[in-house]
Amino acid sequence: FAREPYLMALAEHKFKTSPQLSIKVLIRAFCLLSSVATLLDDHPENLPFDTTTLGQFAPIFQRDELRRILAESLGLETGLCEEILELLSFRWSPRDDLWLRPLVPLDSARLVMVLPPLTSPNPTWLVEYWMREGAIAVQDRGGPFEEQVRSELADSCKLKNATIHRHSIRLEQGQLFEQVDLVARVGNKIVIGEVKCSVFPTRIQEHVNYEARLMEGAQ
Repeated sequence: FAREPYLMALAEHKFKTSPQLSIKVLIRAFCLLSSVATLLDDHPENLPFDTTTLGQFAPIFQRDELRRILAESLGLETGLCEEILELLSFRWSPRDDLWLRPLVPLDSARLVMVLPPLTSPNPTWLVEYWMREGAIAVQDRGGPFEEQVRSELADSCKLKNATIHRHSIRLEQGQLFEQVDLVARVGNKIVIGEVKCSVFPTRIQEHVNYEARLMEGAQ
């Protein structure tokens, strides 16, 4: 689940909006709910989707029941379990997404568990979303991401005449300075690279922003 080192380096960061919550706690809770969803997702592939079969695609849980499952399985306080359910609950907002909030409230006591977002999630997207929800500085990913890129490039380089520098380089002239994220030597040539860490693009606007950041780095 989101095994990218640059994200896992932030797993222990606490939510500014809730000091008891962290990315690590949310990952544990999501994995537990994912295992429950996987057990329930046993309908035949050709099962028709209609009002008589809806419960097999999106089972209904008592809120208290899910809260108890989280508390007993993960050893969490009831209040924290309620915060987790709130964070994963759909709010009927135009900006909400079932792939990020797969629990849909029917009323104050019941939640519908939408199975596909729990059985087939996008872990990177989820962690980045939780960081934004918890007011964890997204820019904190930049340094760990750059280190991961340099390390993976250096470890995977098979060219005998190539070397990947494992650290960034700071160039200074008077009061001006520039940090070079990536430096590589291939034969007698030096390659300079700019490393950009962006939100995982899933929507049209995010893809536009992603391309714009790449162009900005290239310039």
